[in-house]
Amino acid sequence: MSESDQESIFYADWLYEMGHNTNTFESKIQILAPYYVDIMSPFFVSRPCWEAAVTAAERIERIYFDFPKLVKNGEEQDPVYRFIFSDLELARKCALSVQVSARSKRKADLRKGRLEQSGGFHDQSCLDALMQIQEGKCYYSGDALVVGPKNFDVDHIVSIYLGGSGWPINLALATKSINIWKGSLTSADQTLRYLAVLRGNTWLKRQREFCRRVDEERVKLDRQFKLINGVKDA
Repeated sequence: MSESDQESIFYADWLYEMGHNTNTFESKIQILAPYYVDIMSPFFVSRPCWEAAVTAAERIERIYFDFPKLVKNGEEQDPVYRFIFSDLELARKCALSVQVSARSKRKADLRKGRLEQSGGFHDQSCLDALMQIQEGKCYYSGDALVVGPKNFDVDHIVSIYLGGSGWPINLALATKSINIWKGSLTSADQTLRYLAVLRGNTWLKRQREFCRRVDEERVKLDRQFKLINGVKDA
């Protein structure tokens, strides 16, 4: 296999895995606009990102590659969209935006797939009930939850990554800052113990009791929701 073929296969693998090529460089062929960003399709980035790239590029070409990894079952493959720039800084700005957007899209798609695989669902009535059950407080910190402007998220107590479901039994309302901060902590109590480092043991005892009461009511909410929706517990 020639060096050129190896480069082509590497490029194909990269495109299929990432959905884009944002390694902005000057083309070996001297054309009017030597800098470009390749995107497999609009579905690999957010709509605002795609529209910004369309607006910023001097022109857009549809490229069809003929190397093996981009040919499916011998049929004509979908095009790669090439956004061409003569200004290197504009190209770099577009490349960075595509990288961030594509990464977020991959994470969202992965999370959606895991959630579908793990099963479970809920609706707004569940979230409204949780707000009442939690007395308008963050499940982990006890800080106030504010509706407008909204300062909280719906947290999966056992993360989707670790197999948590979307049933009400696995949901809690948490302030955005706490939800981001807790990250990969694997249990509610682990989160409480980390928060207690700064808030103290008296706070920890009080918050554990609060969580216990919320957990009891959440179990009832989960059963009621499944009963209404004709779902039987395994």
